[in-house]
Amino acid sequence: HKPYTEVFQQIGNMTLEDQIAILYAAFTCANKDEAKFITRQNFLDYYLDNYTLSDVMSQLQAVIEGITGQTLSDVEESEETSQGN
Repeated sequence: HKPYTEVFQQIGNMTLEDQIAILYAAFTCANKDEAKFITRQNFLDYYLDNYTLSDVMSQLQAVIEGITGQTLSDVEESEETSQGN
């Protein structure tokens, strides 16, 4: 378990499946009753069949903004600054 900011800083290096896993985690937090019936694998399969890469990025940005109050580009800039780039 890592702090949210550390996870979000690495989001550009994650696989698509790992990025969708973040969306699944957000889904389970927001929909506790419904999430009991949807496994991570079923969520992943459905997501890959029905959403585009643009949808992934848009929804990830919304999750990041909701948790951190920062945009995805702010989080990525923070990562670059912490790495000395």
